Amino acid sequence: MMKTKLKSRHTKKTSKAPCEVCYSSKISKSSGLYKLKYGDTILRSYFPKSNKLQTQLQTKNKNKITLDGLKPSTKIFYFATNHRDFTEPIQKFKDAYHHLENSGITKTNKKGECVVNIDCPQIYIAEDGQVYSRHLHLVYWDEKQKDWDKEIYTHQIFCGVSKSFVQKYVNSSNDVLIIDALPEDYFKKKHIKGAINLPAEKHWTLKSVMEHLPTGTHSTTPMILYCYSADCNAAEKLYIQLTNLGFYNTMHYINGISEWNGETN
Repeated sequence: MMKTKLKSRHTKKTSKAPCEVCYSSKISKSSGLYKLKYGDTILRSYFPKSNKLQTQLQTKNKNKITLDGLKPSTKIFYFATNHRDFTEPIQKFKDAYHHLENSGITKTNKKGECVVNIDCPQIYIAEDGQVYSRHLHLVYWDEKQKDWDKEIYTHQIFCGVSKSFVQKYVNSSNDVLIIDALPEDYFKKKHIKGAINLPAEKHWTLKSVMEHLPTGTHSTTPMILYCYSADCNAAEKLYIQLTNLGFYNTMHYINGISEWNGETN
């Protein structure tokens, strides 16, 4: 089967803190970054000793994340938890990050832009016992100190998946929910078999969402969100709402129903 080329995505609009020690408000709309309340991390011992450009992990689950609004012409080290099937039991903080294999070093351009290649990170149980949305961290290189800066930043990730990924879970016994974010009229015309319609145009509350989802759905229930195509932003809008309501285990079928040629209703 031909693999779908996934587009680079921007995900900047959520306001809920994406990690245990993150402030709940972004430092700027342009960057989409959240600052950590504490400048250090026990993971710092695994930071690279130099700023040589590199991507440490080579896998098939890469997501291209576009970042902008950063410091211009500056090297950054970015890192996230290691990839794990989103239907598997959730790991604790240290096991999820391990030795920062899911990481790399890149450099922003003169406009403060860059693209990072990251393996879709797993959600994890933080040290406070809570689960947060998928995210990556980044830290700037301090040219004067010849070391990585003390301040660490966080960026949320809405991981993109291909058609073949979705096909694995349609009619599966893994209790994966397929969520259609399009308006009801579009949903009635055609949708992936078994999909649940949660139109992104509506304002969802936890109560109203739970009325549409199966009994037993919880914050880490695996979900795949989709809309019409890669040019449609309804899935991302719904992702924002669901994240703010506390549903963290979401994936994004980017090419949506326009590409789908599997079973439909």
